[in-house]
Amino acid sequence: AEPNGHVFYMLVSSSKERDVLSGYLQTRNISAYSHYEPLHMTNIGRKVGCCSGDMSVTKSVSGRILRLPIYYGLTDEQQLMVVKSIYDFYMKL
Repeated sequence: AEPNGHVFYMLVSSSKERDVLSGYLQTRNISAYSHYEPLHMTNIGRKVGCCSGDMSVTKSVSGRILRLPIYYGLTDEQQLMVVKSIYDFYMKL
């Protein structure tokens, strides 16, 4: 299978870090959001779904994943601005 490259994300250490980084990027007009909610944690998933185990890895990753901008018209300069902003954020920690 060929990847379709529709999502570009990073995985951070904690949900707090993700939220602070997302807020920091928002101040620079960069949209970055949390991503997938695990299906077993949705209302319908709890009602009709089933899963095996405590799903701790799924819960952990879903709280730490941050989706970065990716779209057809994203310029090289905009990409560099995203990278530099993330770099700047971590250099300030």
